[in-house]
Amino acid sequence: MTYAMTLDHSWEIMSEEEMYDVNGGFYMNSGAVQATVMHLASGSPISATAIATAIKFSASWLGVKFGALGGPLGMATGFVLGTWLVTQSAVIAERLFSAFGRGKGIQWGIDTIWIAIPVITGEIR
Repeated sequence: MTYAMTLDHSWEIMSEEEMYDVNGGFYMNSGAVQATVMHLASGSPISATAIATAIKFSASWLGVKFGALGGPLGMATGFVLGTWLVTQSAVIAERLFSAFGRGKGIQWGIDTIWIAIPVITGEIR
């Protein structure tokens, strides 16, 4: 008597690298990257221009609110937080368009620099 085992094809094949990835974050496959970039570039209501305007507005708003702290301290705090917001947005945009151009996905995560400053990371895979 012979026994055989068969598997259905409803499971997804993943690479060994994905199986051992325990760094947290999430993986955005190439299809999701392509859909996101095409959505931003298509002139949809949430376009790249609208996102850039929102980022500029948020950075300016931070400057005004922290400017209310008073003088140089408020100005410096608003400037630092606004700059951080703009740089993180630039990281996201650069990773999206680089992965789109290469036809690959992105492993998103959060890391820290200088011990306490959180930054968004995106590794193209």
